[in-house]
Amino acid sequence: MRLPEATNTQRAERGAQAVAKYAEKAKKFAHVGPAAYVAAALYAAEVHAKAAGSTSPGQDMKNGLRDEAFSKLSDMVADVLHHMDGACQGHTLTSAAWHLFEMHTVGEDTELIVVSDATDTGDAIDLLANLCHAVHNLDGNPLDVLASGLREFEEEAEAERVIQVRKAREDRLNG
Repeated sequence: MRLPEATNTQRAERGAQAVAKYAEKAKKFAHVGPAAYVAAALYAAEVHAKAAGSTSPGQDMKNGLRDEAFSKLSDMVADVLHHMDGACQGHTLTSAAWHLFEMHTVGEDTELIVVSDATDTGDAIDLLANLCHAVHNLDGNPLDVLASGLREFEEEAEAERVIQVRKAREDRLNG
């Protein structure tokens, strides 16, 4: 079960909260080591699910609901992309996150990923890259989670834009 339906604005708000909670937790526990960043990404996912009124991905995993957990993580990816819409293209963010994840998995090094430049863009990339590590550590496919979130975001954002264009056209023709 995916997260409950929400508007793109609500999704952007949840995405902003996930990025902020990730950045807060990652900065607070950075001295602990690489695992703290992955834990911060999972913490952001827990907060994100709670904000959506859903069970957490962690709880889903404990209950043996792996597909639901990964689906909720994809939803968080989509919400982060909604939050960053207009500041950075979704495919650019997911590509950067995937590239960082790959850089650290070559040679079996699946540890720390941090590139944050103290901006939402840097924090969003850090969150998505460390979410990839979390999914990998849970024996999931990080590329599937990123791609599903990107696809969902693109479909929703495009649908919203089409509605706006149709409304503007209608106003122009009838107004």
